[in-house]
Amino acid sequence: MNFQTRRLDSLPTNSCIQLVNTRSIIKPFIVIPPDSGLSIRAFRGQSPNTIYRHWDHWPVSQDKSWGRHAQDNSTPSHTSLTYWKGWNPSATTENSKTYVMMHGMTGKGIEQLTNLAKSWLYPAMINSISSGYVFEGYDQQQRAYSFTSDISNSKQPLLFKIEASKENPLHNPALIIHNWGNKKAKIGLEGSSQLIEDIRQDIEYDLEGNSLVIWLKTEVLEEIHFSISPIN
Repeated sequence: MNFQTRRLDSLPTNSCIQLVNTRSIIKPFIVIPPDSGLSIRAFRGQSPNTIYRHWDHWPVSQDKSWGRHAQDNSTPSHTSLTYWKGWNPSATTENSKTYVMMHGMTGKGIEQLTNLAKSWLYPAMINSISSGYVFEGYDQQQRAYSFTSDISNSKQPLLFKIEASKENPLHNPALIIHNWGNKKAKIGLEGSSQLIEDIRQDIEYDLEGNSLVIWLKTEVLEEIHFSISPIN
């Protein structure tokens, strides 16, 4: 096999979604923050002794091995159909850079991934938060809205509204309420005509205080009001 290095040109402005069209029904996808400096290169051809171009992979290699082509298959390595370069890191320190990507598998087309990407890149605003709780913001790395309760095992409900819209959709959202305690919750929703297909919750235990984690299977494009009350 003889593959040639190929750069993917003529990309849409601020490209940020990639769907790999394998022959399977469920296909892998990637979403990244859009950036005008982005470039994408396709598979660059095979490495010695293999049909793949693959690289030794830390931490299995236990030495400085990033970017080094693997010479054989004696240790785990990785390969890429494409790779993305040129978007800004989400965090930078003196010794590190952090880049955030969303990876997943889907049976939907690229058009149906748009709302998922928007919900992660441009999350809907949260307002009208009840007393006793603090909204910590949207955690892009966990794809979740984060809150903190002033008092563990508080009896006060958490009330708030999410201003979802076409440009800022709510797509299968997750909610994390830190310092919640150990009680399950009664979850109320008002104001949305979209069907909530599934609601799941559980307690995440931690030495610094337990957190309530809620996940909803839905796609909301309008304002919705939440009430989350501890079950006594």
